[in-house]
Formats: sequence, structure tokens, C-alpha cells
Amino acid sequence: MTRKPTYLDLVRVPLAASFLLCAALGTAQSWCAPGARWYHEYPYTSSGDHGYVETTYTGHVLFADSVCEAFTIMEHGWSDQTNTPWQGGPFLLHTYTAPDGSVYSWDGSAFDTLFHFTAVPGDHWRFPTSWSEEVTRITVTDTGHTTLGGIPLRYIAIEATLEDIVFVADTIFERIGPIQLFLDVQLSHYWLIDGGYGALRCYADEDMELIRVAGPCEIALGLEEARKVGTFAIYPNPASTFVVLEVDLPAEPKNATIVIQDITGRVLKQLIVASEQQQLVLDSREFAPGTYNVVLTNHDSTQLTKNLVIRQ
Repeated sequence: MTRKPTYLDLVRVPLAASFLLCAALGTAQSWCAPGARWYHEYPYTSSGDHGYVETTYTGHVLFADSVCEAFTIMEHGWSDQTNTPWQGGPFLLHTYTAPDGSVYSWDGSAFDTLFHFTAVPGDHWRFPTSWSEEVTRITVTDTGHTTLGGIPLRYIAIEATLEDIVFVADTIFERIGPIQLFLDVQLSHYWLIDGGYGALRCYADEDMELIRVAGPCEIALGLEEARKVGTFAIYPNPASTFVVLEVDLPAEPKNATIVIQDITGRVLKQLIVASEQQQLVLDSREFAPGTYNVVLTNHDSTQLTKNLVIRQ
């Protein structure tokens, strides 16, 4: 039995074929930083695959007659169907940064809009690649500046829609990219049927670091690890007045906890899970409108993270 296609299967660029490159392209403008590395969730799928995606920025290259940023992507997964680990890659992603700060990604035949750091609320564009056609859209809801690790960054808050239904609200930062979506945002909606988007676990470059998980950036892969955390559901989501966290743990919870974090990983609320099956009801009005992470951590530090959107 073949495993389910990964989120990259539809846009892969063979590694050898992509090196139509120039070695000394120097200081071309870039939305990301030297030494950048990302770890994203590989969502737990209905076919039993889970794991993480490791993305590394490898520098500027000459690609498709443009000076582009090149990224090497490796997938690390575990299949519950075969009880074996698997790897995918390395694969390449190319982006191009325009002088105005707009970022485009290569869709296999042309460059298409990825991020617009100069956008204003109300601006919108469809997900890159012709595969997603006209049914997907990214709409800017807010813009601003922030400081992470002493480094000033622009950001845009966005809503990603599929056939006019908002499936995730997110914030896209310079250097870091999206928080909830894959760095390859165009295919994040591919995972909607499995309840995951590719949330960022960790980011680091030569000057700053953002760690959004309590444990390691890599996810432990194996049958036992997959069963240790249990499951939990969040509803309604988006929430406006209340939210229910429904937890189902596979064994005695011991020191199991749920924390609610903002997009930078700052803990805003912590809850103790007192039984194997429990419903926790929260007043969502105590949180400002926005996107949050809800992290279930078991006694042995294994984790499961889900996205919560608050609207008021």
C-alpha cells in the first residue's frame, strides 16, 4: 500500500534539475535571513501518517532568470499502517522578493504571489499555483510592526479562505513567514480534511530564535509516541463567547496539561487535565480576537497542538 501523498507531492521540484544556478549572487534582497531553518508540523492524517517538515534556507540562486531564495525541504514521517518511519526529499522551494517587499513563489511554470508585506487591510490574492484555482484566497485583515529578539519585523494578519469559508486566521512575519500555515502556504488547505495546517514549531536564523513548543523541535516518530498524547477537540472554532476543550487521553493523565499560547509562544493560560476524559469550558471573551495555539502536553512531554481562533 502506498502512503498518502505529502503536501509537497503536487509542487515538487527535483533537486538536481533545479541547479541552473549561479554561485556568487551575494546580497540580493530577501524576505528571510541567512541560516534560517523552520520546523513545521506534519499533520496527523486519516491514513495514519504524522511527523514534521524541516525547511532550510540555503541562500540566493539564479533560477528562472531571477535572483531567488532557495529552500531545501525534508519530510520526516511515521506510518501507522506499516509501523515504519519514512523520509521525503530533499525537495526545493524557490521564492523571489520584489523591491517593494512582495514575495512570489515558483509554482512549476511561473512565479505567483506568496506574501505582500506592503499590503493594506482588504488586499487579497489567491493561493499560488494553478492547482488551487480560484477557490482559495488570502485576505489581509491587519498590518503592523513588532519586535522579536530585538529585531523589528513587519507582519500581516490574514484570513485564508476556501470557497469563501475561512479555514484559518494567521499572521505572516518577515523572516519567519506564517505561524499556522506551511511555509508553502498554497497547499495548506490540502490538509483541511485531516484537521491540520502545518503549524510552525520552531524557527531560528543567525540572529534570532522562536521556539513555540515545550519539547524538541523534531517530533518523536514511532508507534508508541503516536499513542502517548491522546486526542482533544476544540469547539466552536472560531469561538466568540465560549470554547469547549474535549480531552480523551489513552491512559492515566498524571501531569497532563493544556496551555493556550499567543502566536509567539507566550503562555496565556494553563489548565490541568484531571481525568482521562474531560470537558473544559472556557470564557473565550477573556482573550483578545486573534489566533492562538492550544497545546496538550502529557506527563512525558509528548505534545499535540491545535489552532484556536477567537472572534468577538
